[in-house]
Amino acid sequence: MKNKNQGIELLRIISMTYVIILHTLSQGGILFNSKTGSYNSYAAYALEVFAFCAVNIFGLISGYVKYNDSKIYSFKISSYLKLWLQVVFYNVVVAAILILTKSVPNEGIWSMFFPITTNAYWYFTAFSGVMALAPLVDAGVRAMSNRQAMILMFILFMFFSIYGTITPIFNLAEGYSVFWLLICYIIGGIVKKCNVGKYIKSRYVIYFAIFSFVFTLLYIKYGFDIEFSRLSVNKTSFVNYTSPTIFSIAIAYLVIFSKLRIKEKYTKYINLISGNVFAAYLINTNYYSYHHVMLDAFKFTLKLSAPFMILIVIAFSFAFVILSAFIDKLRIKLFELCRINTLLYKIDDKISQMV
Repeated sequence: MKNKNQGIELLRIISMTYVIILHTLSQGGILFNSKTGSYNSYAAYALEVFAFCAVNIFGLISGYVKYNDSKIYSFKISSYLKLWLQVVFYNVVVAAILILTKSVPNEGIWSMFFPITTNAYWYFTAFSGVMALAPLVDAGVRAMSNRQAMILMFILFMFFSIYGTITPIFNLAEGYSVFWLLICYIIGGIVKKCNVGKYIKSRYVIYFAIFSFVFTLLYIKYGFDIEFSRLSVNKTSFVNYTSPTIFSIAIAYLVIFSKLRIKEKYTKYINLISGNVFAAYLINTNYYSYHHVMLDAFKFTLKLSAPFMILIVIAFSFAFVILSAFIDKLRIKLFELCRINTLLYKIDDKISQMV
């Protein structure tokens, strides 16, 4: 626990809460059923923009945590297999529970055993590609000087965030792709390598994040369409993962929380939850859960006042993350009883002997 940056661990919990907020607003039926021009509509879209940095933060955290100055890359196949088994477990178990309780129709549970082939979770599919390339990426970033790394960060941001937002030429799929997640991973590693937070005062980072947030909101409301050759900008262009404003906010979060110093008496609560928050994503976006249980489940909040609606969305999302984390601890105990980790470590040993 001593080697963990507690600010980053807290950021894991916050970013996953943001993910659930996004799903609650969209799939929960709030965004698309709110009356245009109403206070609830404005509040819902403001909260969406506020939380939209969630996925980018997760990608950045992966690169930040994995990067180290050592030339020895410690990747083990067991690390990926643990994650894959976790994904399969929730994909199958959540589907089975909902089908057996007749909460949802059976649309083919066997496909749940193949999360990558079926692209059951787009983030996991994309992250699998990132993990395959991570050894080479980490070695490349380590080999650079700090100046070279910062130049690379600037190039990635200019080409793939700014230019990638106004033209589809890079096929970034608005950030739902392995390539975009890889960019987040690289920049997260660079932020740690160059200790970016050391050279920028937190208040300036916060000011820039606020500016990016306000600009995005204002462009949704008052922005105009621009069409020139293959360049295109509309009112929603800045509300996607590759958006320079959304990406800037995510980077700002990483920089600020990497410098955050948390009192030791609170770290035990953070560590109790942070390592298990991915389960919230897996449970929430399971096909049956997302397309049946979550569908319009929060449309009722539109009858409430805007502040109360927002409070319910945030409270539910945070509680869902906490509950999912504790469920995941039970899953880990089950895996230990089944000696799954022991089997995976044996696989590591066999591969080590072969290489």
